[in-house]
Amino acid sequence: MNWDYMAGFFDGEGSVCCYTGNKDKKQSDRVVVSIGQKLPNGNVIKQLHSFLVDNGINANYRLDATYQMEYVTISDKNDVKLFLNRMSNYCVCKYQDIISGLTFVDTLPNHTRNFTDDEILVIVKMYMTYDNYDTIAKIVGCSSNKIYQWLKRNCLIRSPRSA
Repeated sequence: MNWDYMAGFFDGEGSVCCYTGNKDKKQSDRVVVSIGQKLPNGNVIKQLHSFLVDNGINANYRLDATYQMEYVTISDKNDVKLFLNRMSNYCVCKYQDIISGLTFVDTLPNHTRNFTDDEILVIVKMYMTYDNYDTIAKIVGCSSNKIYQWLKRNCLIRSPRSA
């Protein structure tokens, strides 16, 4: 798996969606990048997901059993921007969508949630006792990928632990 392959797949199967509006009286403007494919697909969506996570992009994998589809999505502002900037060097069909997404994402405010000191203690203690990311995330109240990224960014891990 490499960025060339990712770009080819995204150019054919991906989408960039820009949302505006209010949700529960809170601003809900956001950009979501997704790549989806009907099953069976030889685990290619899982491979794309792993590639993105291994390259520092907070991506989510989802299986929709009803429609027999797999998806990988990116919704964090900084991760969307990083991904779209990478794809802009390769993609032809989605190039205008990429530019529109980059333009829109630059208008969005930053809403980065920082962990409290107590949450950091919980994360580190649970990680040191070999709890998986999903378990830690449920206790702290965030995504398992956010836990992984925080641990990686703070040099506590070098490779992903299975969830």
